Amino acid sequence: MKRLIVVLLVAVFLGAVCQPAPAAAPAAKEKVSLTIWLGVSGLVPTFQAAIPEFQKKYPDANVEVLAFPLREAERKIALALGASTGPDIFMLTPQFTLGYIQKGFIEPPPSGVVDFVKQSTYKATAERVIADGKVWGVPFFHGHILLYWNKKHFAEAGLSGPPKTWEDLTAYTKKLAKYDAAGAVTRSGISLRLTDDSGAAQKFEVFLRQAGGLIVEPTPDGKWRAGYNNEAGRDALRLFLDLIWKHKVTSHAIKGDFMGFAEGVTSMVQRESFVINYLAKNAPGVEYGIAEVPRSKHEGTIGWSHALWVPKTARSKQAAWDYVLTVMKPEYAVQQQLQGDGWTYSRSDLDLTPVYAKLPLHKAFAETMAKPGYVHMENCLVPADEIWTKFAQKMATAWKTPTLVDNPAGIAKALADAAAETDAILKREGLYGGK
Repeated sequence: MKRLIVVLLVAVFLGAVCQPAPAAAPAAKEKVSLTIWLGVSGLVPTFQAAIPEFQKKYPDANVEVLAFPLREAERKIALALGASTGPDIFMLTPQFTLGYIQKGFIEPPPSGVVDFVKQSTYKATAERVIADGKVWGVPFFHGHILLYWNKKHFAEAGLSGPPKTWEDLTAYTKKLAKYDAAGAVTRSGISLRLTDDSGAAQKFEVFLRQAGGLIVEPTPDGKWRAGYNNEAGRDALRLFLDLIWKHKVTSHAIKGDFMGFAEGVTSMVQRESFVINYLAKNAPGVEYGIAEVPRSKHEGTIGWSHALWVPKTARSKQAAWDYVLTVMKPEYAVQQQLQGDGWTYSRSDLDLTPVYAKLPLHKAFAETMAKPGYVHMENCLVPADEIWTKFAQKMATAWKTPTLVDNPAGIAKALADAAAETDAILKREGLYGGK
């Protein structure tokens, strides 16, 4: 009997300890909070519009969207990443972000995001977010340069359409420009970006490319060198000098760029798609067309892109990437082009029929982006902004020097001096591949 009691007690004990423990109460789902930093204020409404859709998956999510002037945003991001602080998502050009990838500051996206980049974005923009064979960000929007021309000005000058070549450009601007009694330009035939910042270098590079050059060009060993200390650079600089000083069809003093175009003080300007929306809101009475930029030895233009990135310090990395995919949906691309500032999403699979119905000139940008080889996206280098800025500073000095007109030796020296500085930066960074 005692033996039976012992066995029963052991059985009862083992049964008790072998019973599964009561299931633990599920942990409370962590509340998602995202902070997003942008460098273009006109994008904020689109990002805010995507929040309710995002909250369908993350019902209690708090999303804060902040925008800063572009250069300030670049500085803030640099400081934040270096201090392991900052946003959960940020917008930045690939050439700036390449250095952060190399330093380990950027979180690589999950496979679903990688598939989206490869399948749904323009190849030229997708290539800019790839480093060491891996996708690191999502191409968000891009810009490339086309020619805006004022139809009323052209009709008054007896011109039936936009210039096709540099020769046309020179001849047309001479017919379009107007002057006061003292000979000062009161309406420029074309607005040229003559400032000393990287934006001026970007705009000048359009002319360089048409002549057969680039600010930096690849070398056979996979590195880089200045791509303008050659005939292409001399042709492009000569064109600018002739337009400014020989033909006097534009000037440093007159208001220019897209705002000058809106006010009718310039007849042509080469700019990106956002100008369409600017004109619709601020100068709806201007009758204008958009055309491919006038060609020289080559045709084509320059483009650049911005992408969305998630840093290693993001509080909820998966949620951050989910938000990126949300804001990339077609309905927000359409909203951005219709109601935003007109920048073009880098998705290659969009139906933009609603955009073309209201703002049909956006189609010119889609068609040229899809034209094989027409848009050369800016080369992606860590010191790109430094190179472009210092190149622009050298060119700005040249553009202000009338003695360079019909002065081949002076033009060649100006370009050689600039190229020496470009190559020195490349050498410092271990990127130089020239002889």
